[in-house]
Amino acid sequence: MRRLLVWLAVLAVLGVGGWFGDAALRDQAQQRVAASLAEQLGATGVDVRLGGWPFAAALVTRTVPSTVIAARTASLDAGKKEVALTDLTVTTGEVVLTGDELQASHVAGTATIDYRSLERLAGVPVEYAGNGRLGLSYRVALLGRTITVAVSAKPVLDTGTATIQLTEPKADLNGTQVGLPIDQSVIDSLVKPIEVHLDYGLRVTGVTPAAEGLGIAFAADRASLPLT
Repeated sequence: MRRLLVWLAVLAVLGVGGWFGDAALRDQAQQRVAASLAEQLGATGVDVRLGGWPFAAALVTRTVPSTVIAARTASLDAGKKEVALTDLTVTTGEVVLTGDELQASHVAGTATIDYRSLERLAGVPVEYAGNGRLGLSYRVALLGRTITVAVSAKPVLDTGTATIQLTEPKADLNGTQVGLPIDQSVIDSLVKPIEVHLDYGLRVTGVTPAAEGLGIAFAADRASLPLT
């Protein structure tokens, strides 16, 4: 019995030591991935959680079964135009390191695009108009002069074309430089879809306008991210 107790004690010590060693390896890897993402995406406040146990096996297979990534701010290309993101969260399935690139499966995430970035995508000033609508300002020739026409519209994502359709457009006379009603056909001709093609194989799956920016959800069956 005494010998059995001694062996159990030895195994317990080895197990605890192995846990601490594995935790150190995981922490070091998480910090390296976070630093790489911060540089690649211009991100701040990056936190990375790598799944799998024991983590030491990941050093051999160069694979982890899951990841959770969060960043306070980040930048991403959308339609060849850089957009600023806040409150970025991403979860993935299996992640494989191949050379200097991460290959992730079953990617899903959310973030908020600020309205200054959305203006670059839309080509016109954009703000939140309340009640789930966007406010956009257009310069048009009307009544023999160029005026600003304010329009509010409901953003609806078209996943097939990766564009935000501006539906139910209405003139906002409070922000329009003319006191006369504007024909709806003029309003309809002004609003154009906003392209939202994301880098790294990501596709936008949902949009939600709010005061702080346009909330987006995105996903990918597989996504690739170069490592610096």
